[in-house]
Amino acid sequence: MLALIAAREDGLALAERLVETGLVARHRLALLAYGLQGEEARRCAGAGFAVLTKPVSPREIFGLLRALDGPRPAPSSTVAVAALPTGTRVLLVEDNLINQRLARALLERWGCEVTLAEHGAEALARFVPGRFDLVLMDMQMPVLDGLGATREIRAREADQGRRVTIVAMTANAMASDREACLAAGMDAHVPKPLRPRQLLATLREQLAAGREG
Repeated sequence: MLALIAAREDGLALAERLVETGLVARHRLALLAYGLQGEEARRCAGAGFAVLTKPVSPREIFGLLRALDGPRPAPSSTVAVAALPTGTRVLLVEDNLINQRLARALLERWGCEVTLAEHGAEALARFVPGRFDLVLMDMQMPVLDGLGATREIRAREADQGRRVTIVAMTANAMASDREACLAAGMDAHVPKPLRPRQLLATLREQLAAGREG
């Protein structure tokens, strides 16, 4: 079953009531007006809804549903264009279940080996310099947020002479958020909700820059 709501005030209230009643939908999607990336997005995530920003096309909705259903082999004609380097080792740091499933499905479809951490402290427990090629890091998480985890990763790397690529994910699109990511030692920033083409282009660019560096 699919639960799809428009995330206006009444839609958010409905989503929260559906969760309170114990409704279990296979997928929960919320449609959020452009620019409403703050409290509304957090409430949607708290209710277990993945967020799409309006205007949204049927193709985007179907693409998100396919990703949430799990990875599928890409057609042979598109593998060379779409895939990241085979076996790219990714540490995915994300506390929201829906976002975890989406990001993991996309990464695995692109040929990555994914290790999951649900918050920054768990990421640090799994991180060893040289173990991962890429860290995809949520900004806002319980226990330890993405900025704190990134600073600690960079401190550990300083003694090892290694530097992993770290890409931030955040629902906030403010310039100050991007600056905070870069100041903490992150390499790039992608907005939520994740758009597969934008995410793939950013990861490919950053991985290539890391190899050249």
